[in-house]
Amino acid sequence: MREQIEWQQQPFSHNQACLDLIAAKPHGILRILDDQCGFPQATDHTFLQKCHYHHGNNPLYARPKMPLPEFTVKHYAGKVTYQVHKFLDKNFDMVRQDVLDLFSHSKNRMVSSIFLKHSESVSQQRSNMRRSSAARRYQANTVSAKFQSSLQELLEKMERCNPYFVRCMKPNHRKEPGVFDMELISTQLHYSGIMETIHIRKEGYPIRMHFRSFLSRYKALLCLRDLPPADGENCVTMLHKLGPVKNGSYQLGVSKIFLKEELYQLLEGKRDRLLNIAAMTLQRYTRLCFARKKFTKLRQCVTLFKARCRGYLCRKKFALRRKYLIRFRSAVLLIVNRQRYMRTVVEPARKAEEDRINREVVNVTTLPIPAELAALLQAASGGEELHSDCLAVVQAPKVQVDPQLTLPLDINNYLMTHYIRAIFREPLFGMLTAPLESSLTRMDEELKQGALNVFILILRFMGDPNLNGAQENLFGNYIIQRGLANPSLRDEILAQVANQVWRNPNILNSERGWLLLSSCLSAFLPSQRQAKYLLKFVSDYGPEGYDCVCQHRLLQALQQMNVGPEYVRTYPPCLLEWTANRKKAHTVLHIHCFDGVSFLCPLHSWTTGEEMAKDILQHRGVVEGRRGWSVLLKEPAQWVELEGSDYVLDLMSDLELSADFPKHNSYFIISAQEPTRVRANASISLLGGGFNMNDDVISSAITGFDGPDLEPQKGMDRYLDSLFDPVLSDGAGEVESAAGLYSRMKGAGGVGGGWQQQGQSAGPPPPPGAVRVLPVGGVMSPPIAAVAPVTLDERQAVLAQQQQAIVNQQAIIMAQQMTMQAMAMVGSPVTSPPTSPITSPPMSPLLHHPPSPYTPASPYAVIPPSPYANIPPSPYANFTPTTYAAANIPPQAQPPAEPQTQPPAPHNNPNPQPSATKTNKPEPPQLKANAAAQVQSGKDSVPRRKAPGIPINKDTRVKKFAPVVTSPPPPAEEVVKYSARSSDAIVPSQDIQEIIKRYNSPPPPPDPLPPGKRRPEGKFKKMQTPRDEALQILKPQMDNPPAPQPKRPDAPSPSASAMKEAGFKPTRNTKTRGPDRRLLIPPPVSRELPVETETIQTQLHQSTNEEHYTYTNVPWRLYLRKEVFYPKDSFNNPLVLDLIFKQIVNDTLSEACVRITRDERQKMKALFAKHGVEQNMDPVKEHVKKTIVTAARETWEIYFSRLFPASGSVGTGVQVLSVSHSGMKLLKTVKSNAAAPDYFRVLRPYTYADILFVTIPSENMLEFNLTNEKLILFSAKAPQVKHLIDTFISEIKKDSDYVIAERNFVTDDRSMLSFHKGDIIRLQVMDGLEKGHSYGCVVRKKVVFLEDLKRDTQDFGWKFGAVFGRSGAFPGECVHPIAPPDFLSLPLDRKAEPRGGAGQFAVSSAVAVAVASTMAAHEIDQTIEVCLDGFSDGDLDERMLQDSKYDMLEFAKKYFRQGTNGRGDSLKSKSKNRDSREPTEMIKFSKTPLTESLIEFTDPAMNRVAADLFLSVMRFMGDSPSRGSTEQEVISTFLKLIGEFTLMRDEAYCQLLKQLTANTSSKPDSCQRGWRLLYILTAFHRCSEVLKPFLLKYLQQASRSAGAQYQGIAKACEQNLKKTFQYGGRIVPPNSMELKAMMAGRSSKRQLFLFPGGIERHVKIKTCSVALEVIEELCYEMSLHRLEAMEEYAIFLVTNRGQNVRPLNKHEYILDVATEAELVDTNYSFWFRRVIWTQPLKFENELCVAMHYNQILPDYRKGLLNVLPHGKVSEQQFHQISKLAALQHRAKDIIFIPSIHELSEYIATPLFKKQPPQQWVTMVTQHMQQVQTLNPHQARAQFLGLVSAFPMFGSSFFYIQSSSSTTFYAPCIVAVSQHGLHFLHKNTHELMAVVPLVEIQSSRTQRPNAGTSYPYVDLTLGDTNTQRVIQLQLEQGLELCRVIAMQVENMMSVREKRLTLPPSEITML
Repeated sequence: MREQIEWQQQPFSHNQACLDLIAAKPHGILRILDDQCGFPQATDHTFLQKCHYHHGNNPLYARPKMPLPEFTVKHYAGKVTYQVHKFLDKNFDMVRQDVLDLFSHSKNRMVSSIFLKHSESVSQQRSNMRRSSAARRYQANTVSAKFQSSLQELLEKMERCNPYFVRCMKPNHRKEPGVFDMELISTQLHYSGIMETIHIRKEGYPIRMHFRSFLSRYKALLCLRDLPPADGENCVTMLHKLGPVKNGSYQLGVSKIFLKEELYQLLEGKRDRLLNIAAMTLQRYTRLCFARKKFTKLRQCVTLFKARCRGYLCRKKFALRRKYLIRFRSAVLLIVNRQRYMRTVVEPARKAEEDRINREVVNVTTLPIPAELAALLQAASGGEELHSDCLAVVQAPKVQVDPQLTLPLDINNYLMTHYIRAIFREPLFGMLTAPLESSLTRMDEELKQGALNVFILILRFMGDPNLNGAQENLFGNYIIQRGLANPSLRDEILAQVANQVWRNPNILNSERGWLLLSSCLSAFLPSQRQAKYLLKFVSDYGPEGYDCVCQHRLLQALQQMNVGPEYVRTYPPCLLEWTANRKKAHTVLHIHCFDGVSFLCPLHSWTTGEEMAKDILQHRGVVEGRRGWSVLLKEPAQWVELEGSDYVLDLMSDLELSADFPKHNSYFIISAQEPTRVRANASISLLGGGFNMNDDVISSAITGFDGPDLEPQKGMDRYLDSLFDPVLSDGAGEVESAAGLYSRMKGAGGVGGGWQQQGQSAGPPPPPGAVRVLPVGGVMSPPIAAVAPVTLDERQAVLAQQQQAIVNQQAIIMAQQMTMQAMAMVGSPVTSPPTSPITSPPMSPLLHHPPSPYTPASPYAVIPPSPYANIPPSPYANFTPTTYAAANIPPQAQPPAEPQTQPPAPHNNPNPQPSATKTNKPEPPQLKANAAAQVQSGKDSVPRRKAPGIPINKDTRVKKFAPVVTSPPPPAEEVVKYSARSSDAIVPSQDIQEIIKRYNSPPPPPDPLPPGKRRPEGKFKKMQTPRDEALQILKPQMDNPPAPQPKRPDAPSPSASAMKEAGFKPTRNTKTRGPDRRLLIPPPVSRELPVETETIQTQLHQSTNEEHYTYTNVPWRLYLRKEVFYPKDSFNNPLVLDLIFKQIVNDTLSEACVRITRDERQKMKALFAKHGVEQNMDPVKEHVKKTIVTAARETWEIYFSRLFPASGSVGTGVQVLSVSHSGMKLLKTVKSNAAAPDYFRVLRPYTYADILFVTIPSENMLEFNLTNEKLILFSAKAPQVKHLIDTFISEIKKDSDYVIAERNFVTDDRSMLSFHKGDIIRLQVMDGLEKGHSYGCVVRKKVVFLEDLKRDTQDFGWKFGAVFGRSGAFPGECVHPIAPPDFLSLPLDRKAEPRGGAGQFAVSSAVAVAVASTMAAHEIDQTIEVCLDGFSDGDLDERMLQDSKYDMLEFAKKYFRQGTNGRGDSLKSKSKNRDSREPTEMIKFSKTPLTESLIEFTDPAMNRVAADLFLSVMRFMGDSPSRGSTEQEVISTFLKLIGEFTLMRDEAYCQLLKQLTANTSSKPDSCQRGWRLLYILTAFHRCSEVLKPFLLKYLQQASRSAGAQYQGIAKACEQNLKKTFQYGGRIVPPNSMELKAMMAGRSSKRQLFLFPGGIERHVKIKTCSVALEVIEELCYEMSLHRLEAMEEYAIFLVTNRGQNVRPLNKHEYILDVATEAELVDTNYSFWFRRVIWTQPLKFENELCVAMHYNQILPDYRKGLLNVLPHGKVSEQQFHQISKLAALQHRAKDIIFIPSIHELSEYIATPLFKKQPPQQWVTMVTQHMQQVQTLNPHQARAQFLGLVSAFPMFGSSFFYIQSSSSTTFYAPCIVAVSQHGLHFLHKNTHELMAVVPLVEIQSSRTQRPNAGTSYPYVDLTLGDTNTQRVIQLQLEQGLELCRVIAMQVENMMSVREKRLTLPPSEITML
């Protein structure tokens, strides 16, 4: 119809009549069937009759011809006859309801789901039936009803959709394939309506297409690209163009075209043919493309094949030509290279050899050196050294540093001759060619031997021709290490070197001396006594180049002394310094910044990390913020941080020194990323703890060590152990340990004096830090002895026998060793490959270093390698030392030991010495080659670690050595003469005679001692032991060792071939070296002092060499890093901010920085994610950088701090001291693992306000004088710690007006200020003080509540405020300046200013002070407080009040107005007023109003206020008409005036006392009403301290006067006044009810207070009752009498049915709170709760137990008290929870078993779901049997006892809606307790974050924003310098603030009690 086309209705048959017959309402067959089913008497027959009745006339319904139970229905397909037998029964679909319930509750989910739907439908029908009609009968659910409902649903779905039908035809009834029954198919087509559908489709227009769709579909048939307009005409045109069209085959509608099926099929056929042609065309072109590609590829392959063939032929031809050309060039190059080699290698080597030979002044190769040094020299014999191939000369750096070196003005007065005459033992100065017999300078006897030994080393260093470059550096470092280890030897070493270079005729020898002197000055300083003399000496007499080097080093070192404490280097100079000193050049290092910029920065030996950082930042334009920086060494496996006060080149020295070098412990901070790649010589360690006075002791906590084994051995015990260690060990034929090598000497000489000083220490005490911690998985391996394993049973079996045998043999073996060492005369001279010491610094890493990333092959050959790389090794090779790396033993893990004994000298005796055991065994050849050694003095020896004792095996053989003379004895004139004493005076025993015989000739093997026998004379006889006798005989020889032999230049030096043939064997060298190396004896050098004059003017030298040396191609980098913030440091500079920001990002994401804990790193990563910060992201907004830097500075504990090694007393665990801008912290290093990857644990923090001053009582000892204690720490860097802390404190103290008391000052003089140690005093300006005195007042810290300060605002909260005490003078020597304390940031708010304005207010305060109204002045300025003479701040003494000077008359004489008349007085009353001006009249009753104030004020406005006050007094007393005002209005006006004008408080009191004195009013109750008014006034406002004694005396007289009428109310006024002074006075004016009660004489009311659980208690509340008094009374009722217990309770005001809960301040007045609450809610209530839970619970009082039980129970039932880790509950916890449930049930006085419902209340819901309910019932039942005997009180008490052990017991819980913190997420639960704020997960209650109470500075509430209902609470966290704010949103904001305040107050009170110890008490940590 819409398309307006011509159409005809096509007839077709339908089944609607039949459908109505079957299902139509109300008489369809199915409807009748349902109705019959509803009747109980209905049958199938009645159903059939009703069908016949209603449908008998229907043509589609046929009744049976016979009376049969059936009927027939004519369907569309034909007739169907139905029999009604059991129709009704089949129609029913009912199942019993109990059966349905049974199946619906089945445990099988499938069964229950099937029947659940059925039960729901039944219940829905029943509910519908109840709602519709109560009379309607319930209809059962039948089959027909279901059929009709499902049919209806199907029809509705079909109407909503476009249905498509698929007709399935059955081909035959037999279900056989290939059989097609035409009749059956026809019938199905007819019955299903298919035929009619086909007919309708044929006659109509089944294809209906929109114009646009038609044109778009068929435009391709006409080759149209664009779509024509969509209209009917274009459609018809297109149809006719496509072919002939029959009439009637289409019609045009409004928007569609209607097509016949025939036309549509024609069009689709044409379209399909067109699409087929298009597809074929596309395929044709595609195949063409593929064919072309294949052809192109084939052509390319052919071309490539041809090119390869041609190339192969050309290369073959070229190779043949190159072969012949190479042969020709090789011959040419051979000749050229040979000539070059002779010119560049052989000739310089020959010249270098001549120079080395000429260096020897005398033969010093026979001088002894320590075996330890020999082992190190052997390792360096190849001339290789770490970084030797990494040195390069670079251009001058762009970073310019101004050296600012100046000579002292009096330098010319310090001649070296003056120093020699004053300090030297003898006035001799000049080169020596023989060892010293005594030290040059005067020193202690115990240090002399060390000085002599050092001089021998200097002689060897300067004259030994066998040292190559690496050995020379190592030898020099060893000498310098002696000076570093022993400060007493430094001046002696410098003097000895200066002596050797003076008048030295050998230029090369002298040059080595100046090199050593410059290197010494690069490592340690001379004393101040020697410094200037040495400075002038090196400046005036140094050779060219070395005068500048030595002068600059000394001046640079002296500059460090001026900057801070006297520092020394940790390590000897590095390779870069040695090279620069040789070349007289400069040094630079490549420094990188975290922003990617790098610089070459110049430096010298005394440049610290902070100084280098300053130079770089200054070069980059930074003006401020250059302090607190340092450098970081980044290696492939680890980062090494340098303290800003340490020297940069110490990092390089530590890298290069061998692991066996006797260096000090370092205190670098290591962050190891890959512990397996840490370099082998990494002696640097994370700061360790422990401070021992003698040795470095390994902590016994290391696996594999026991405590007693690590005790350092003292005196002779240590000597004996070190003596027998190399003898008793079985490693003589194997590789020996470094500890064994250390106990031997190289060369000739006697025994040292180490054994003679048994009781003296072995050197300076080592620094603390013996505990070595390697972070990030670093593991320390204990040293393992290389012996066969011995079982415990075997050891116990043979231990007794072995010990006895060893004891018997020790004496003989020791005597033999001592004799051999004493009698050895000369060692074997040896040679080593010569190398130029000037041109050949070390080349490559050490020989024994393991492969590491620190030894790369450098492409930069700046310095040519040694030409003697193939020459045989050094003669030190006959010592076979073993590096620790080879034995897999770290050198740090060795206990300390000192060298005491040496093995014998080498010999040529072919007969080996027999051993001392049963089996004689020849010595290995290696032992024969060992040279005799000399023991160095214990004082100058460097502390070393000794391997633990090796378990003695029964197979271990004790080796015995005999001395053999290896060279002919020297001539008599060349040997040092012995002492006059000889062995003639001593008669040796038989054993000693045997020892002496052994010296002359080797003895036969002695009889071995059986292990089980003892020598009869060895234990009990008092005679001298053989050892003592041997020492007594050989002592003269040991005291006078032989002198070195001068060289004889008879024979030329051996050639390389001769050295190769010699093989460097000691026996051959011993015979050949003597006659071959004969030099002329040098002419004697005059040692007489030169005649020096002051004509030499010392000048500042300039460097002659402008070369700059540095490291290149090294595997490490130096980075600039921010180490510590100075107190007033900032990062406003963009460059500084960017560097710090990128450093934080790098350290946070690297996972290796040990300064950052895991929690800190996670929080920072969360902050990164919040701001989108990633690694290497650039640019970043400046505010983001500031946020991240500020967060790191404020929240990271030790990141921005300088860490120092420290230790305390035993058991404290202090290992590290952290100093930062916020204070100092005591740290402990902890072992890291995957679960706890933190490395430092903060033991205790201190702020700078706690530190008075720091002193160093003794070396390495720090004494911190704190406010209330003393802290003693030990640190190797004590001067640096003191200097840094003093610097920080001095900066903090700048412009500070506060001091802190160092000691108590208590005096009776009231003009002086008394204080105690630790009190903070604010200085005030005061003129006329005595010299040395100051003036000020004591400031104390107090929690100040904002609601007390700002009563007119809605602010609520608290923060720390200052309370100022009285002022006075005090001696300045008792105090120390400090920074302003943090709590001063809160100024106590002032009250509202008077109406006169600020200027008028100031005038009033001045007047108040002038008239001594201190109360008024105190209200204006809280800092002003004047105390009366004779009175303290407490209560006044009643006996003192008896004095007449406190009468009101005396007050009137002093402070009342005098003489003048008022302006308003009339002439008539002038005479009367003149009389009333008398003080006696001014204090008496007056019937006329006042026109001026009684107290004289210069401000005229005060007179008006005083007049209004007096008028209010008269109106209230009835002496003046009220003029319509009520009593309450008069009282409000009176109190309001006093509140607004606080200066008028004294005036109001004086007016009231005036009207009460001699009252002559006509009103009978005037005086009584006046006392009522005074009662009210004393409850609201206090008077000044000046008026206080006068007022108290007046009230006391009135209360004690006999017969006085107002005794009771006067006493009440006195009590009110005292409480007002104590609590501040009431604020809210009394309401009408209270005022009526007062006027009636009633001063109290009964107030209800609710306990937890609804327990009620009534308390009598008086006018001035405060919350504290109520708490005390309720606590007394609970039997709590201690003040500490009462402080833990609080009262809460509850309004609006519990929605608003406000905690009360303990000083709040109850009636004030009640008056304000009545205006808000008349049904208010007071709750009594416990807030703090520090005091123990008491179970005696039933009320106390019930109160606590009812308060704890709700939190327990919510599951808040117990935190379950990961939600897991153990079996023990199940039983504990069950017992608590049983106790709750018994507390109700119930003895029956609880039900499941009751248990669900007793047990928290998360816990109740952990197991089935029946299981809970079973467990609780078991515990119910145990608690049956308890009464309810006992059950509650036992419940509290069990719950008190829960972690969150005693906490107050609040639900947080939202939070601004990133450390936890909201909503959550916060638990407030004495341990801080614990933020818990809202569901699992797991701990997310903790905030300690000490970090909370304040809290404050904020009104909610628009649209929100909960207030906000701002918590300020942190300390004085760094603070952050966390905002929380919760419903109970006020309650949270007050609970936190109570917890903080409790913490402060506990701290104050702890700090009230005697000032002399010292806290040792």
